[in-house]
Amino acid sequence: LAATDQATDTPTNNFATFNPLYKITGESISEGNCKTVTDNADTPSFPATMGMTAGKWYCEYKLLAGTSDAVRLCCGITGNPAEDARNTDYPGEQSYSYAYNGESGNKMNGDGSTGASYGDAMSLGDIIGVAIDLDNLKIYFAKNNTWQASGDPTSGATGTNAAYTVTAVASAPEQAYFFSCGDFSAGLGATIEANFGGCPAFTVSSAAADANGYGAFEYAPPSGYLALCTKNLGSDGG
Repeated sequence: LAATDQATDTPTNNFATFNPLYKITGESISEGNCKTVTDNADTPSFPATMGMTAGKWYCEYKLLAGTSDAVRLCCGITGNPAEDARNTDYPGEQSYSYAYNGESGNKMNGDGSTGASYGDAMSLGDIIGVAIDLDNLKIYFAKNNTWQASGDPTSGATGTNAAYTVTAVASAPEQAYFFSCGDFSAGLGATIEANFGGCPAFTVSSAAADANGYGAFEYAPPSGYLALCTKNLGSDGG
């Protein structure tokens, strides 16, 4: 079996995946629930299974080459995945979610798919890193390991060039944030692959783990940021 056909979950440590309970009609998931083809008729979000309430977390998304609309990927976090599913809202569409727009490189937070200027547009095959610091309420986005707008996820409370200062967890609708990705253009659809550390849907050449030794990412998580898994949730208080 190839590395992308294996999950590293054990009876004592489970990694996040896409949450199939939020799959809408027309979407498909595969590769251990880490690959999705979004519905052509709507603009849905696909959240992860585990919520985050504290700590620093990292994940990666990849735009799959050969799809019709991969550059319309948007990825980030949401504070209300259930509401997103009911309304087929994409990440960044509502005030409780924060995302990176693949077509333009803009950032989005309740201001439509246009968003605000932030970074570079994506191309097919790019890997987008999402780093969320819930201790300091900052979120950062990277393209192929380059943190956009010269952001520094390790800058702590300073939040050097963070994409956003996010709303406090206690004020989020579900009092937790969830990694989420989607397609912001109805009628076109996108194929998106995710790596939360335990079940990489795309080939990982470097297999970089977090500081606790968990996960296998294409790019090393920033110092202090962890893979979203139950062992880390227990140790980090997230």
